[in-house]
Amino acid sequence: MRGVLDRPTRKGLLASGTTRSGFVSLVLLALLLTACSPSGDATAGRAAPPSTVVAAAPPSSVATSTTSPCQPAPLEARAATVLVVGIGNATTAEHPLAAEVSALGPGGVILFGPNIEDATQVRQLIDGLRRRSPRPLLVSVDEEGGRVSRLRPIVGSTPSARTLGRQPLDEISAVAAERGATLDELGFDLVLAPVVDADGGAAGGAIGDRAFAATPAEAGARAAAFADGLASAGVAATAKHFPGQGQLADSHDGPVVSEAPLAELESTTASRFRQALDGGVPAVMMS
Repeated sequence: MRGVLDRPTRKGLLASGTTRSGFVSLVLLALLLTACSPSGDATAGRAAPPSTVVAAAPPSSVATSTTSPCQPAPLEARAATVLVVGIGNATTAEHPLAAEVSALGPGGVILFGPNIEDATQVRQLIDGLRRRSPRPLLVSVDEEGGRVSRLRPIVGSTPSARTLGRQPLDEISAVAAERGATLDELGFDLVLAPVVDADGGAAGGAIGDRAFAATPAEAGARAAAFADGLASAGVAATAKHFPGQGQLADSHDGPVVSEAPLAELESTTASRFRQALDGGVPAVMMS
């Protein structure tokens, strides 16, 4: 929990049995706590510096004070905690837009290709964003591998999910763990991957080779293995795109309608997403 827990403590929590989903829950709890302070000041619950470990208060000491009740922060500050936002084409935390976003205190930021030049630059950008943020900051990246790779300048060319999906499950997990270690070292908390959709159609389709397999059960199992690998490296995964985008039109271009009967949708969605969610994936992206 960068900004609340230092890296050794963060690693220790995961190694001692704290699940990745539980760890992300701790981050979200911290965000909620920093949105409320005795004075009602959104910055009063400022995150501790990275070198400081903040211990959780024992249950008996929580919310027992009658002289200094917790007052909600301003609406704008509370709204910011539930947003994950981009920073345009900024590559440094000193960039005017990046600095403004950090000061507003969103719950998270997401980096895209224009924000990424090399490993040193990304680490400095993320560290700078966290230093400027008034609360713990979740940093995410849309890094599936294959044609959806924002970190190509750092990790190079990586196989598509379809190519990787032909490997045994343990190999899929191993590849994800290696990639996750790089992401963790750079400072990322959350990866917007893996794709859980099933699609055996043209590789260049809206999903296409971004899917691990053509059938829901196979795609779900492989996506779950990929998520497990990321979690083993200390990075949270995101199952996408709920309730299913495979073989539909590209939702980036406009509204997409699925005419599948509800029973079929429920069945295929369960077989895809349940495996990832049962494995502890803490986030789901809508299509």
